[in-house]
Amino acid sequence: MRELRLSRSLCIRPRYFCDGNKSCHSGIDHTPGLIAQAAQEGDEIAKDIYEKAGFYLGIAAANICSAIGPRRIIIAGGVSQVGELLLEPIRRTLRERVTVMPIDQVEVVRSQLGNNAGVIGVARWAADRL
Repeated sequence: MRELRLSRSLCIRPRYFCDGNKSCHSGIDHTPGLIAQAAQEGDEIAKDIYEKAGFYLGIAAANICSAIGPRRIIIAGGVSQVGELLLEPIRRTLRERVTVMPIDQVEVVRSQLGNNAGVIGVARWAADRL
C-alpha cells in the first residue's frame, strides 16, 4: 500500500517547496483521490489544500451571490466528492464576504449527479433545442 501521508518531502506543491528541483520528487503520484484520502485521515497539508480550494471557490461563489442572488450553489465534479472538506470552507467564505443578501438563505450542496453533471446538463440542453 502506498504511503498516504503528505509532507513537504513529497513535493505536494513543488513550486513552493522544491523550487523546480526535479530531484526532490518522491515518485508518488499526487492524484486528487490520494490527497482526499490523506485529508480525510487527518493529514494537515492535504486538509490545507482543500481549505484553500474552498476559500477561492467561496470567493467565486460570493461574487455570484452578489450578482444574481441564487438560492442554491451546487458543487459538482470529482473534487466535490470530498464533501464537507471542501463545502465548509466555501460556506465560511460566503458568510464572511456576502453582505448584499441574507446568506443563510443560500444552500451550498454537492451535486447528486457527481462527475456526470456536465454531460447530463449538455444532453438536457441539446434535447431542449431539438
